[in-house]
Amino acid sequence: MNNMEKMISDIWKDVLKNDNIELDDNFFDVGGTSLKALEIVEKCKKSGIIIPIYKMFTCQTIREISAVAEFSENQYRDVDLLMNVIKKIDGFEPDENYIKMLDEYRKKYENISYKVLPEPKNILVTGATGYIACHIIQKILTESSSHIYAIVRGKDEKSAAERFWNLTDFYFPDSSYREIYADRITFLTGDLTKDYFGLPESKYSELSEIIDTVLHTAANINHYGKWEEFEKLNINGTKRVIEFMKTGCEKTLNHVSTISTCHTYKRSEKPIPFTEYDTLLDEDAENYYVRSKLISENLVVSERGNFRFKIFRPSNIIQSFKYGKYPYGTTKDNLYVVNTELSILNLLEKDGLFPDLNKKLLDFSYVDETAEAIYRLMGIEENDCFIYHVYNPNMMTISEYADLIGKEKIPLDKIRDVFTEKFDSISYDLKQLCTLSIAEGNVNQALIMSPENSRTVELLKKLGFEWDSLGEKNISDIINFQ
Repeated sequence: MNNMEKMISDIWKDVLKNDNIELDDNFFDVGGTSLKALEIVEKCKKSGIIIPIYKMFTCQTIREISAVAEFSENQYRDVDLLMNVIKKIDGFEPDENYIKMLDEYRKKYENISYKVLPEPKNILVTGATGYIACHIIQKILTESSSHIYAIVRGKDEKSAAERFWNLTDFYFPDSSYREIYADRITFLTGDLTKDYFGLPESKYSELSEIIDTVLHTAANINHYGKWEEFEKLNINGTKRVIEFMKTGCEKTLNHVSTISTCHTYKRSEKPIPFTEYDTLLDEDAENYYVRSKLISENLVVSERGNFRFKIFRPSNIIQSFKYGKYPYGTTKDNLYVVNTELSILNLLEKDGLFPDLNKKLLDFSYVDETAEAIYRLMGIEENDCFIYHVYNPNMMTISEYADLIGKEKIPLDKIRDVFTEKFDSISYDLKQLCTLSIAEGNVNQALIMSPENSRTVELLKKLGFEWDSLGEKNISDIINFQ
């Protein structure tokens, strides 16, 4: 064990309260979490060891992390990283090629045509107790006569049903969905990571002959963790859904992906528009969550010609517009897992560190509106497009957000002085900001990533749907929660 490994080993043992950690033990197997990773990185920095926070989630043993760690005496390294992010955001201007690609994209959808599909008779939903799934199911129940088969983990159908209905009571408090729609949902206790979804083979076969639509939302949405966990559900689960699509009667797949799939190595080299026409079959990503969602999306795209499908890429999903409800169980302590953007804003507000940035970076996609958009798009079919970017186009600048909540903004030429002046009291928060903003990763595609969704927005208008802007009520929902 060399000196670096010894120092890092001691810090791991101290933070994780475990004296039996070996050089090749996995961080997450010995009690590691995202918050513990932050604590370890901060303690290492105080000992003169610099570890890029994102490396804690890709180099998951003491031996691996020691190989990428460096000794440094730069006390203000996190300040420098954040200043680099701010400068890149403030200085970003699309070049001639970017503008040309945007023009070509807009011309491509000048005449959108689609056909309305017959209402599905039987819909299979994976990840049925998830945040977005619950809200899409609510739209299906209230706006159609389709029957839903919901795969839910649980010891039996009764407990699975109770778990789901408890969530509807929480998310939609003005209606008793269990009383009105109990006969419209059949609950199946299963596991997407197992053969036949963990169901009896006879039940699986029966479903394959009656299901005409599949809504696949099940996913491990943690931003960090062991690769095997992401692979297990996000990739292997999707493989099993594809197997089901090819069994029995003809079906349509509605696959919920993420706009984060644009965080690829290739796209980090130079910002280019990320549109609904872009598939990513030849690309890869460093972040395990993004990589797993990228692979699962590509698995679906590779099935063109074998069955009908649509891919939905939602973005920054926040509380419901109508009720202001966050995912069940969300607290201020675990908000970073649920919503990165709100976590960043929470830290900026807590420390009074709003930079006067006037680039439109913040999108507030309410979960109920995201669900409605996906539901409406599920009901149509196009010949030239099968991917939809489902997020709120009414974006906001950090400066506008600060004005809305009545907070002072710091001029960009003063922000570094403020960071260093407050450094002793905000150093831990700066480390969190570095993590959340991916300041140590590929900044170009992290905060200056360039998704476009004007085609999806235009199509949704034709379908009678438009997104709401952030208003006083929604700001109050955010502030009251934080």
